Amino acid sequence: MNYIPISGLLFTEWFFLSLLVGIVILTIIWYSEDDVTVQIQAIGLNLITLFLLAHVMESNTEVFCITIFTVYTIGVICYGILHDQKSFRLIGLFALTIHSVKISKELWYTIPWWGYFLFIGMLLITLSILYEKREKHTAVNTPLKEEL
Repeated sequence: MNYIPISGLLFTEWFFLSLLVGIVILTIIWYSEDDVTVQIQAIGLNLITLFLLAHVMESNTEVFCITIFTVYTIGVICYGILHDQKSFRLIGLFALTIHSVKISKELWYTIPWWGYFLFIGMLLITLSILYEKREKHTAVNTPLKEEL
């Protein structure tokens, strides 16, 4: 009997995706706001994502593995948004950011040095505007008695 050969990387991804489905099913069945349940879920999700990220980084040429990882991270982010799970959103955004930087690695070499300074300057200006806006909003909402 002949078997279809399956790449080791592809097998690893399917294995970890099935573990993720198991974590989601356990979350639905054993839903609790306990810190222990949330921590177990976050640790399991972090381990699965880190192993998948390591395998995708190892397999630069296998487009199918990269596609599965992209769908995985978008699915994790969507699940975190729909079910208000902060750990799912954070790890999904982290993995998608790392994955996007890895894929667009050649783009970063073509940007001139002043482009990085321009981007960082705009980011700092935006953050300072948001900080000042938040400070002004909290100062307006505080009563005069509390300021004295």
